[in-house]
Amino acid sequence: MRERLLWGVIAVLIIVIAIIIFLDDTTSSDVARIENKSISEQEFVDELVKRYGSQLLYETIEREAIFYEANRLAVEVADRDVDKEIEKYKHNLADGDRDLETVLFNDYGISLDQLRNDIRYNLLLEKLATLDVRVSDAEIEKYYQENQEQFNEKEKLRIRRILLSEQAEAEQASKELEEGAVFAALAMEISQDRLTASNGGSLGLVQVDSLYIDQELINMASSLDVGQVSKPFETSEGWNIIMLEERIEEKLYGLADVKSLIFREIALKQAKPLNEYLQDLIIKLDIEIYEETIKENFNFEP
Repeated sequence: MRERLLWGVIAVLIIVIAIIIFLDDTTSSDVARIENKSISEQEFVDELVKRYGSQLLYETIEREAIFYEANRLAVEVADRDVDKEIEKYKHNLADGDRDLETVLFNDYGISLDQLRNDIRYNLLLEKLATLDVRVSDAEIEKYYQENQEQFNEKEKLRIRRILLSEQAEAEQASKELEEGAVFAALAMEISQDRLTASNGGSLGLVQVDSLYIDQELINMASSLDVGQVSKPFETSEGWNIIMLEERIEEKLYGLADVKSLIFREIALKQAKPLNEYLQDLIIKLDIEIYEETIKENFNFEP
């Protein structure tokens, strides 16, 4: 995902600068100066096009090819399917302090609409690539029975933490919390965990078998009731106080819940690899590159 988001940011940057240049009928202004050498807007855009233009154009051609073929074959992706994917992102990225839109903008530099468009494109690509694949109900049920662990969603805990180096500091913080201090606000003020302090100590939604969070923290959180704050306890990182904000119980999804997901999984394994399908599709289309700077560096050969 991060690679596509990076190109999305570059695309926006190029488009914005290009619009400024072409809409401005006055002499282009400079974007920077080094001693007596100025760098003009045109030089800047030319360098961006030279470095990233071919890759960006190729990705744009890929997307337009998929939308063209989907329209030709009347293949669509329902909004509810996009919404399901968005929910997965909310589950994995959003936390108690920041909604998905904030996380996307601050951490990845894109909007929710851009994410929706990217999801729709990827789902369209998958549907087109698997259009002629047939998967029987028997195959789906067999896959479900043999891979039930895949559909068993482990218990998840939403945790906040205050990390301090000294026991005395932790005891004082615990006292302040008992006297009514707001956990998130206190974490922002005193927690020494550089990764979470600015977010009020939020560790996000943590799966109980996570390999990325200290198991001692998970075990302590598991022992708490929702809304309860722990007493100070020591780990290898220092002295901790945690609060359990939310608990999502373990859930085994039934076959009906995951039937479409299993179909998608099996169909993609049986179909031609997505990159090969995309290459074959592009070769069939009438494509011409007009921008000479990009054309010189364009590696695609139909």
